[in-house]
Amino acid sequence: MVHSFRLLRGLDYIKLPCLNRGDRGKLSAKYLATEVDDTVQLRSDLIRVAVSHFQPDLLLVDKKPTGLQEELTATLDYLKLQPPHTKVVLLLRDILDQPDKTIAEWHK
Repeated sequence: MVHSFRLLRGLDYIKLPCLNRGDRGKLSAKYLATEVDDTVQLRSDLIRVAVSHFQPDLLLVDKKPTGLQEELTATLDYLKLQPPHTKVVLLLRDILDQPDKTIAEWHK
């Protein structure tokens, strides 16, 4: 749906391969016929390469500090080694889980 919006000059997006959480909470690739670990690695690589090439002013991280299945770890490590240009912002939504699970996740 994002592609239907007019974007300002200098602003764009990259769509990552989708992951889906089934009824039992187990992750799977939503559309690709790939294993979860391979899909997560692809997502991780795409994010890291995009950040290194485009050097964004801002990286918004939704809910999970290191991404789904740690997919942002390589990008965050990369950004620590670079001059402090890209601002990283963690977006925290309403608590979607039990408080003890959320607190444990935030501490981690």
